[in-house]
Amino acid sequence: MKENPHILYVYPFGPFYPITSGSDLLANTHLEYFRRKKAKVDLLFYHRPEKANQIKLFNEKYSWCNSIHELQTPWHELRYGEFLSVADYVTKIEPLKSLLKQNYDLVFNNYCLTAPIAFAAKKAKIKVLETVDHLFNAFPISLGKKNQPTCDLFFYKKVEFDLYKIFDKILFINQSELDDTPKINGLSYECIPPAWPFENIFPKKTSNTNIDVLFIGGGNKPNLEGLDFFYNEIFFPYLRNKNIKLTVVGKVCNSWYVEDPKVKKLGFYSGPISEIYDSSKVVIIPILEGTGLSIKTIEAFAFGKAIISTPSGTRGMNITGNPLVTIDMKNNPEAFAKAIIDLIDNPIKRDELGKKALTQFRKEHSFEVYSYRMDKFLELAS
Repeated sequence: MKENPHILYVYPFGPFYPITSGSDLLANTHLEYFRRKKAKVDLLFYHRPEKANQIKLFNEKYSWCNSIHELQTPWHELRYGEFLSVADYVTKIEPLKSLLKQNYDLVFNNYCLTAPIAFAAKKAKIKVLETVDHLFNAFPISLGKKNQPTCDLFFYKKVEFDLYKIFDKILFINQSELDDTPKINGLSYECIPPAWPFENIFPKKTSNTNIDVLFIGGGNKPNLEGLDFFYNEIFFPYLRNKNIKLTVVGKVCNSWYVEDPKVKKLGFYSGPISEIYDSSKVVIIPILEGTGLSIKTIEAFAFGKAIISTPSGTRGMNITGNPLVTIDMKNNPEAFAKAIIDLIDNPIKRDELGKKALTQFRKEHSFEVYSYRMDKFLELAS
């Protein structure tokens, strides 16, 4: 592909800066990569009413883009049919109708639910899909399995893999999901773990470690259920009586019912997230299920923290050198609690584990490694 390519970038879940979710972080990573490539980017995102207060900061962050288009779309439930019909609808209205007539070097779509937009871009030289995760698995987890009959799962799975045929290249962030995907002749497949797209990744030396146990997460079902289990089965019976305190940050606070003087809920943190990580002794990833990749684990790696995670928190990752403690929280809650106590009482061990976490980050998730992999996959000039 030529230098300074012209790209249409499509993201379906509203303004993605400031970051409030793992998929937001992925979008920031993609755009930072394209910025460094000096690409000419037309940026397209769907309007999300609850994120309207983000627009000003979003536009400032991405003022370098060639153009930014906020599509005012009818809102929809988490169902394939509604998402796909919305994506098809926006191809027939302005400004997208005119944009799709251009000779783009690359159309880059997040989520297969935006596939109708790629299909309508008839003159695009290359069409790329970042799956983010398998939606036939993600939707039942998001909605609750009782709301998702088995026949729907089979139907969604077939639809999802059929939509891949619209694209030339399929990008995954989770190696196991790539391995489980049936391959179609003529398509390129690759797994490229995301990077942390910001500069403030290096941990600071501080004595102000006033946060014992830290959890940062969005308001999705796996975070809520995992945090509930951690509080009820681990924190309350094993840690609370030792005067260990828990700090929870992010949208998960909006839906979590617990009120406890030894639990501090900060909600969405508007300051530098490095301040929170720098002040913490132990970061936990207490999730029991999930799809895609755990972005919160990568973030904790980036800040060089001592991490204790469930196996779901490291799903699909290439982990080497024991950069974190992994314990099956559900089957052995007492061991999870003991690991936390051990690290809180041992700053030397915390420091050693944090150094291994940062090594893991640099090896798998640094922007240099990410850019090298993307250059090869997208065939962009290095």
